[in-house]
Amino acid sequence: MTLILKEAAPGHRARCIEEEILVAVDSKAQRILHYQKTGASKKFNFPVDMFENLNSVELRYDLLDCGICVCSPVVPSLFQDNFDYQTREDFIKGILDNEEILGSTIHPCIIKDEYAARVSNLYMYNAISKDIINRWVFPLVPDNISSDETSPCSYGRHNIYLSKDVTLARGCRLQENVVIGQGSSVGCNSTISNSVIGKDCHIGENVGIDGAYIWDKVHIENGCLLKMCVICDGAVVKKNVSIANGCILSYDVTVGPDVDLPNDTHLVFSPEANDLQDEPDASIEPEVDVTLVGQEGVCYQYKPDVDSDEESLDIIHDLWGMNLMSDRDDTSSLSEAESDQSSTTSPPPDEFRMFYNETLDTLQRAVDENIGADNIVLEINSLKHAYGIPIKDVVMLVVKAIVEFPQRNKPDIKPPELLKGLKKIISKCLPVFQNYLKSSESQYDSLVALEEFCVIHPTTASVLMKIMHILYENDVLEEDVVLKWYNYVPETDDMEDL
Repeated sequence: MTLILKEAAPGHRARCIEEEILVAVDSKAQRILHYQKTGASKKFNFPVDMFENLNSVELRYDLLDCGICVCSPVVPSLFQDNFDYQTREDFIKGILDNEEILGSTIHPCIIKDEYAARVSNLYMYNAISKDIINRWVFPLVPDNISSDETSPCSYGRHNIYLSKDVTLARGCRLQENVVIGQGSSVGCNSTISNSVIGKDCHIGENVGIDGAYIWDKVHIENGCLLKMCVICDGAVVKKNVSIANGCILSYDVTVGPDVDLPNDTHLVFSPEANDLQDEPDASIEPEVDVTLVGQEGVCYQYKPDVDSDEESLDIIHDLWGMNLMSDRDDTSSLSEAESDQSSTTSPPPDEFRMFYNETLDTLQRAVDENIGADNIVLEINSLKHAYGIPIKDVVMLVVKAIVEFPQRNKPDIKPPELLKGLKKIISKCLPVFQNYLKSSESQYDSLVALEEFCVIHPTTASVLMKIMHILYENDVLEEDVVLKWYNYVPETDDMEDL
């Protein structure tokens, strides 16, 4: 799978706190090793083996995740079948943590001059809309991407876009970066800047609009002031209403007259349902807060539920982006570091021995009961998680178990009989080899495992080249890996004798 990432330095308009990421990339193979959403954190944790096994690792904090993945047809089914993957971030982390088992890797495609971004919240909605209006994404601009071909949008100086049948009264001012949809009208002495107005909207006289997104069929009466807000379809704003930054008026809401909405006020047409009440009484209707929405207001304030277990984290979710107001960075980093340290600690030797013995038992059941290779892989993966065996050791132990299987309980087996048994078990377990030996590193580890096994079992050493030839002919081992292993000069006397 390939992630499309765009270079965007910290402070770039298209970056918001909620979507900040830190990516570790293998400089040589151009493979993503670690992916983490950082939020407002200033301390980060990385798996130690990432630095131990590679000579060069790039840590990139200047990237924007565009939300675009290029993948094979297998990836969607993998995402669907695994219930642990609830979000795209979970899926990416799952692939990175189990890439050797799943046989999948993630690579970055970093773009510089092209444009790509994802609307994940209203902050990004505003940022991307501004880029489109300012023609940074040409040819995807309002005069080229009109949804209705019968009403094309004209383009004027200072990024003014006007659709068909727009009515502009005398004295109104469209300053800059303004889009007005078909059939909308603007009254006398009204001023609009950095805003988008949809179809069939009515803007009254002496109205000031800056940084607002007004959808279709919205009615705004005289003397209103709107700043950095979203007004959904069918809403009505009565006269002399002031709407402050971050406000959202949902569908068919009526507010006013003569009120000032404070920052980040979210209004909805219907009251919120009480989750604790099975059958709400329709005869009991909550009262409208006229001090907030005005005497003619028909709407209710929306307040998201707060989970008491999360209140101590002091996280405030804002639809214009997420602000993290917390001083828990030190304690959380410490706890995360302890968790990572415990998760990367190697299991005790007894765990390796039990894993190895149970792998041999799995092979025995596969032969006796004619179990398929897919089920063998599934059982081995279950053993891996049960005993906490690192993937490198899984590869080496599985290879040793397959080679030992024909000579299990046969200390005096002859090379011809051993070779016959090895051909049979390798043929059955060929998909197992192909599942675990996809990368060059895992193939090299398998050869080292064969080498170590042959030092202790001279009979196996006599047929080692034939084993390697079988694996090579079945595309399990690559030629470059075999040559690399062959040219390596061992340090111990036993290896030299072999």
